[in-house]
Order: sequence, then C-alpha cells, then structure tokens
Amino acid sequence: MGVKKPLGKGNKSKAQDKETQIIRQCALCETEYDQKGIKTIEKKEGVSLMHCTCKTCHGAVLVLLASTPVGMTSVGMITDLTVKDIKQLKGKDPITEDDVLAFHQFVQQKQPSFLKYISDS
Repeated sequence: MGVKKPLGKGNKSKAQDKETQIIRQCALCETEYDQKGIKTIEKKEGVSLMHCTCKTCHGAVLVLLASTPVGMTSVGMITDLTVKDIKQLKGKDPITEDDVLAFHQFVQQKQPSFLKYISDS
C-alpha cells in the first residue's frame, strides 16, 4: 500500500491539484513549473482556462484543460499575454474582417506618420 501525498499548501481542492499536476513543465525550456506560476483564469463545467508562467525562461502558455468521461485532455498555446491581458480581452468582441480592412486602410493613409499613432509618447 502506497503513501498518500499531501495536496500541497493553501486551500486547493483535489480537482485543482489534479489540474496543476497535469501541467508539469514549460513547453519552451522544459523546466518544471512552480505551482505559483499556474493561475486558473476561469473554470466552467469541467473546463478550466489556465495561464502558466515559467520561472526560468519567463515564457507563458495558455492552457485549456477539460475533464471528460475517459480522463483529462488539454490544449496549450504559447503566448505573450499576461493573466491581466487575458482577463481584459476575455468577453470582448472578436476582430472582424472589416476591422482588419479598416486598420489596413488607416495604415496606408497615414504611413509616413504611423509610428506616432502607436508610440507611447
């Protein structure tokens, strides 16, 4: 009979602990994730959206983790978005083809001075 491992520090549920155990290492440098670097952004009906940041290379991955009748499945995407960025963008209307064309026309018209429109100063 094996020894049970503790769930970890804090008030994590067993489900949260299983989720973070599935996401073990950075896709970029293969360093094992620090549990502090894994943040749950949203959780609905057996599906979790999580953001993982590597303590070594500081790369980030957005992971969609789903619990199914046959187990857990995940889809990950390397990103430069922070947790704050994702929370701000979540729920916004998607960019349409018309939006892209309007932006293209704007850039074409303002090409010489375009940088002044996107710079911070």
